Amino acid sequence: MIKTYYEVEKFGKKYSTTGKIKSKSFLVAFTSRLYVGMFGSTVTTNKVAGTSDTMSGYGWIYDGFYNNMMAYNSSLGVVILSGTNGIVIGSGTSAVTPTQYALATQIVAGITAGTMMYYPQWFTKYTISGSTCSFIMERIFKNLSGGTITVNELGIYEIVNNTNFCMLRDKLAVGVAVLNTEYLKVKYTISVTC
Repeated sequence: MIKTYYEVEKFGKKYSTTGKIKSKSFLVAFTSRLYVGMFGSTVTTNKVAGTSDTMSGYGWIYDGFYNNMMAYNSSLGVVILSGTNGIVIGSGTSAVTPTQYALATQIVAGITAGTMMYYPQWFTKYTISGSTCSFIMERIFKNLSGGTITVNELGIYEIVNNTNFCMLRDKLAVGVAVLNTEYLKVKYTISVTC
């Protein structure tokens, strides 16, 4: 059985956490990806852009330090990642449906109004404990927009054949208000139990 949990932590004037919450929101692209991986076949499904595309071959979720996934902002002295892969955040409040292909309203990477800075994503080592195999994905975000941003949804995007697909989306029961200069950390634990 595949189990996924998420936790959202906010660091700033006051620390807060959602605690560990069970994710129930794998989307069609996730099962399509499993099918492609297991049978070496191709599947047509919707990509993040909302149009259909063929999923085949290898995919990856990485930290963003590749190709054109980052830009250096010399005035702040920081690297800004594009937020097109890995853990992503959004402000959308619509309910999750399995046929969704993207976050309802992604908070894009940046340092202007309505955006948040995406830090590199990292993974823990794959572990086996008893009858459970698992790994953790984490990413930190920083609000440098000049105002408060409320995060209401989370997701994981994967690149397959240079196309982004949304593997899962979770809507938070209560949005997390991130003040200017505060940090947000999102952690997903993905495990398989025999």
